This record gives sequence, structure tokens and C-alpha cells, in this order.
Amino acid sequence: MDVAFKDGAVYRYTALSAGRANLDRMIVLARAGDGLNEFINRAVRKRYSEKLA
Repeated sequence: MDVAFKDGAVYRYTALSAGRANLDRMIVLARAGDGLNEFINRAVRKRYSEKLA
């Protein structure tokens, strides 16, 4: 899953980097359009596989 932040940074999160349960939760939050940033800050923070931009 690629996540773009307001500052223009884009990070890729994978099941291997963030964990399957966390990635599944991130997908649900992204589809809902609410809570993804908070979840990333609280649960997965720097567990991205790579920075794309």
C-alpha cells in the first residue's frame, strides 16, 4: 500500500514491513477516509518498506 502525505512524501507499506494485520487495518481506514494518519503514527510509524518520494 502506498500512502501519500500532505507534505508530498509517499511511503510504501507492505505485509512484511508493517505486518499483515496492520496493513489490513490501514486498508480499511483508507477506504473509510478517516483515521489512517493517526493509525500510522500510533502503530506502524517507520515500518514502511521504502520511501518513494
